[in-house]
Amino acid sequence: MGTIGQHVTMRLEDDRTITKSPPERRRAARAILGIAEEFQLIAFRCADSHMHLLVPGPKSQASEFARRAKIRVGKGLKLDVPFNPARYRPVGSQYHLSNAFRYLFTQEQHHGTDCDPTFDASNLPDLLGMRVVGAHTQRHVQAYLPRVTRHELVEYLGCDPSDGPLILEALPDAAAAALALPSLEGQRADAVDARCGAVRVGLRVYGAAELGRALSITRQCVFRLSRRDVSPAVLKAVDLQWRMRSTFMANGREQARLALPPTQHRSRRAAQVAAE
Repeated sequence: MGTIGQHVTMRLEDDRTITKSPPERRRAARAILGIAEEFQLIAFRCADSHMHLLVPGPKSQASEFARRAKIRVGKGLKLDVPFNPARYRPVGSQYHLSNAFRYLFTQEQHHGTDCDPTFDASNLPDLLGMRVVGAHTQRHVQAYLPRVTRHELVEYLGCDPSDGPLILEALPDAAAAALALPSLEGQRADAVDARCGAVRVGLRVYGAAELGRALSITRQCVFRLSRRDVSPAVLKAVDLQWRMRSTFMANGREQARLALPPTQHRSRRAAQVAAE
């Protein structure tokens, strides 16, 4: 019997939490997404002590991806503990693939944790246009899971990022998250793009003086960045991240989350298939 792909699970040798903060989660995402396009990664999610990867193709291809991912995540997070051998579960049908995809993005329901409410350590932001570094995974999901809808992805996130308040205090972290950066500091091109995105989006609502204070830059720097070119994808990602974080800040995470309609909850059998 052929396989569509592999559901890969990776843990550290002592089973400790892999990422402990938003900056670490974004470093892990950069490590994974930096090699993901070559392997057509469909989805990944780091859930406290373990990481899930959903990769098309044979086990040999998934094994090479997991090998590189371990190296990159270990270096990116400066881990002093190695990973255990990865676990591989063949995905043998479209039904299984669909449920494995859902399983990755509903880890809170399975483990009772909410350690990454903004999904920084996953490619869900990339699938929703909220981050640019893993935008290529949109193509892979469309190719292998064409029935996945934006509505489904929004349900996983817990709020609709296209509709929400805009709280100034949430903007700096939102702009950093849009490019999977630990913060807005530094002179790297992506850090400059993130600051530019924050300024261009922020000026739609706030004045230069208050925007400068929020971003810890001068008014002159605000005006300079406002004239700098930045891609529409970055502007969109910053705007959506800002709205999501503002919604969570205003209402609290639990109040902001959307309840899945009863028809959307998986059956016990579906959960078993995803975990097999």
